[in-house]
Amino acid sequence: MAAVEEATGGIVIGLSHDHYLTIAGGVQNCIGDEQAALCKAGWTYLHICPNRPLPLLAEVVDPERFEVVASLNGKTLGVVLISDIEAIALDLVRAGRKPRCVVHHMLGFAPELIARLIRACNDNQPLVWLHDLFTLCPSVHLLRNDATFCFAPPVDSAVCRICNSGPDRASHVQRMQTFFTSTHPSVIAPSATLFDFWVQYGKYIYRDSTIIAPCEVVFDGGSQVFDATRPLRIAFLGSPIYHKGWDAFESLARWHARDERYAFYHFGSADPEVPCLQHVPVTVARESRSAMIEAVRAAEIDVVINWSMCYESFSFTAIEAVAAGAFVVARRDAGNVWPLVRAINPKRGCSVVGETELLALFADGQIFEYVSVADRRTGSLRFGSYTGQLLQSEVSNA
Repeated sequence: MAAVEEATGGIVIGLSHDHYLTIAGGVQNCIGDEQAALCKAGWTYLHICPNRPLPLLAEVVDPERFEVVASLNGKTLGVVLISDIEAIALDLVRAGRKPRCVVHHMLGFAPELIARLIRACNDNQPLVWLHDLFTLCPSVHLLRNDATFCFAPPVDSAVCRICNSGPDRASHVQRMQTFFTSTHPSVIAPSATLFDFWVQYGKYIYRDSTIIAPCEVVFDGGSQVFDATRPLRIAFLGSPIYHKGWDAFESLARWHARDERYAFYHFGSADPEVPCLQHVPVTVARESRSAMIEAVRAAEIDVVINWSMCYESFSFTAIEAVAAGAFVVARRDAGNVWPLVRAINPKRGCSVVGETELLALFADGQIFEYVSVADRRTGSLRFGSYTGQLLQSEVSNA
């Protein structure tokens, strides 16, 4: 309440699945930028996340039994009950200071408790982010049995009956439908690609929508040039895990382990310990947002393989590769990866359908033809304030 008294702007209660101040990631960086921008503009930013992380929605319990980790204006307060946050919201409303609710992610929450909090805030236009497709299925990445993208079939389909997320999906979708119907939120997506998919397969009720890209490339006039006297340098960026396409990249690297035409690299925090490639340790966090771009650029990487198995909502690794001057090879059905690259310049990369086509691209050397005529300009990323700018514009237009 003291922070609210000192604030010259509005009040935001942000919700997400984990503690953005101590965990690195795309959603976490988004919240951090949003909080910093709003605090700079004189707003008070209260963030909560479940104290007990879960891989699905939480069961409905009494608010006095649901613990959350609370953080205020970028500083951790500690563990409190969501009923405490609800009581604070009611006090703020009675004092004439209506908080705005920004839901970044509901993983680990009970949507029924989030809806209660929104009502306590008297917020008739809450903001709900679609950072991924969790609102459509307990499987955040919509991968059937953690393997194949399923395109969100009807909940009573045979496909759901053979998936390990199938038994929970019907109730999951019903709870989400109830949440969207009762709160009637404004929906925000990081790309039109993701939003269009969500509208087609979600069928949820919402007030309106906004596309807010997390960042954009600002080219600096430099350009990467392929040195034909050395092997073509090919890299994978980020966590070496299946749903991000690691298996396809590792297979390509092992197949060409003794091919003098190519050299393979991995840039990320965890070392996959694959003998035929060079690992470059990189961690992207709030205080080192350009770390990946700088590392890839310094290594003069020519090609980045982005073979995500899920439907990417934006793809930070793709835009980082572009900013570093690399040519991006994308899986065609990987959500926003290829649309993002193509929108910047079709000569920034290419899309291929399957692994057979991917392997052929390198087996016959066609990749050299693509790289030789590619747009290899380099640059940096300009980050926005996410919901911060939207909320401030609402106030100024009121």
